Amino acid sequence: MNAFTDKPETILYDAAYLAEELNALKRVISAVPYQERPYGQESIRDMLVSIGLKQEKEFKPLVLSKTNIKRNSKENSEELEAQKNYSEDKSIEEIIDRISAERTSLIRSLENREEDLLKTTFEYRGSIMTLYAIIEQMVQYDVKQLKQVAERVMAIDMERNIRSDISQ
Repeated sequence: MNAFTDKPETILYDAAYLAEELNALKRVISAVPYQERPYGQESIRDMLVSIGLKQEKEFKPLVLSKTNIKRNSKENSEELEAQKNYSEDKSIEEIIDRISAERTSLIRSLENREEDLLKTTFEYRGSIMTLYAIIEQMVQYDVKQLKQVAERVMAIDMERNIRSDISQ
């Protein structure tokens, strides 16, 4: 994946990549201690929840505000609902499914829109930015978080292999 593309026609593909990565992660996540916080760091679960909350509380409202998509009453209270969607009582699989579904919905709301939509400007975190630049930031954040998740999973796997070799 090229998360740092400068072509508008591929930025949505880059953003959709998260759903694919999450589906791959879902196949192995139950085999790792995803709630463990090693040395005071975020857990894998925390990192995934961070992606989901950022997507639902920051990016989704921006996109919906410029795509003229009607928001139903449930979506109007999305910020309040977002916390519930990622609460401690949700399984890791439910969290992954939610993030993936929300990203797919977000991408669909942008597909088949005029390319000019990506040039639309917003005030975002104190700066005036295009929707394209905001989506690019979202993708970069996703890549960073997923890289940390992958590194954590690989470290856990390596530790297990070392323990297995020692015990033999």
